[in-house]
Amino acid sequence: MKPLYDKCIAWIDAITPAGVVVYVRDQNAPAPPSPRVTLRIVTTSETSNYRGGINDDDVQTVVRWHGFTLAMQIYGTTILEAQDIAQSIMDQVHFTELRIDHLGRNATFNQVIAGPTSIDGVIGARIEPRVTLDFQMSAVRDITYNVGPIEEVQFAGDVSGIATGRNVTA
Repeated sequence: MKPLYDKCIAWIDAITPAGVVVYVRDQNAPAPPSPRVTLRIVTTSETSNYRGGINDDDVQTVVRWHGFTLAMQIYGTTILEAQDIAQSIMDQVHFTELRIDHLGRNATFNQVIAGPTSIDGVIGARIEPRVTLDFQMSAVRDITYNVGPIEEVQFAGDVSGIATGRNVTA
């Protein structure tokens, strides 16, 4: 997941105003001061997969397509700043060339599924201006399986009512 997080951070960082820190939410470290954007991949679902043939090196390529939700929390020094950052992200989300520059062709933005929504938090006696924004996205994972050589093939069947079968050893 780290390569996907790295791409998402680079893309969101590119479409936020200068001076806004973008990082993965719930890191085990103190939060930087506002303004900042946290993000997290919160839901994934496999939508499809493809298993290719086995090559001469006994390796099979597998491609997995999956959908995911990129959940963001946007913090500002004021609610107006947090909302402006969220709107800046929304203004740039359809800038395809910039998205491809940072996500590549293995991940893409599909649609906004929630927000921007103000959900100010109360920390002690202080209001923490915060806006949430969730994107539905898709990505592809390329995997290789080392399946090893095929040493024996078995087949069986029925041809015109006559049972047939055979084992072929490499």
